[in-house]
Amino acid sequence: MNKTELIAAMAENSGLTKKDCEAALAAFTGAVESAMKSGDKIQLVGFGTFETKARPARVGRNPRTGEPAPFCLLDEVDAPLDEANQARLAGLCRRMSSETQFLMITHHRVTMEFAGALVGVTMKEPGVSRVVSVDIENAVRMAN
Repeated sequence: MNKTELIAAMAENSGLTKKDCEAALAAFTGAVESAMKSGDKIQLVGFGTFETKARPARVGRNPRTGEPAPFCLLDEVDAPLDEANQARLAGLCRRMSSETQFLMITHHRVTMEFAGALVGVTMKEPGVSRVVSVDIENAVRMAN
């Protein structure tokens, strides 16, 4: 269920307008977000308990050699993120790319702006795919 479907279900079950349900949901999620940012534990009886826990960062390592993982494949992990968080994720991947190569499947412009190279698949006619790649550094040099 996505946000729109949840609001419609809330309106149907409560008799409130969708606009009122949207405002109520925004207020609820805002309160939960604020509480969690401040480290509070939220218990909703019959629904669940929400709390944040500090965990040390994990580094992907080869169990035999202890070396960093050679690559990491991320398939549309940025899809649910807003632009600010897409940029944070892409920046994190860029910082970590000195040790690990990242292959990221995305449709988002913000994420693509952080890439060192872009590879796309296009289909001009049904059943005929064509791979198109761009080395960003070379493209910038050619443009200047």
